[in-house]
Amino acid sequence: MASKADRERLKQMATAAKLAKTQPTTKTPLDQEKISRILGSTYETLTEPAKPDPQPQQQKKKPKLGNRDKKMASKGRLPLGSSFDLRWNGAEWHGVLTVPGFAPFVSSNNGVFHLLTILDDRFRAKAAESQELSQPSPVTTNTN
Repeated sequence: MASKADRERLKQMATAAKLAKTQPTTKTPLDQEKISRILGSTYETLTEPAKPDPQPQQQKKKPKLGNRDKKMASKGRLPLGSSFDLRWNGAEWHGVLTVPGFAPFVSSNNGVFHLLTILDDRFRAKAAESQELSQPSPVTTNTN
């Protein structure tokens, strides 16, 4: 059995060979067998070229959207000429959403994003309600 110093020296040689990307020039099959016996599989793993990844890299997956993000993504833009007016009074945010053709939507909240979401939701509810009222109801006829 080789001494601890011999094993350490062989490990250093194997590491140097890997870093230089060349095999030791004096290596014979007997030397490799001796080195492998002393170090076990360490020498082979240090001197072998890196194996290619068995699975090809997959394309990066898009991050999953939460329920709120899906809801926000499907809403679309506000009509042209819409504007938010926000004010901080020291305790909470007050906001007004003005959309052409609708009465102003007013609300207040501690968080800016939550306030904007509340105002946006109120507008969309009112727009959906007015759209339902403006669409003619389907006419049914009896064919008796």
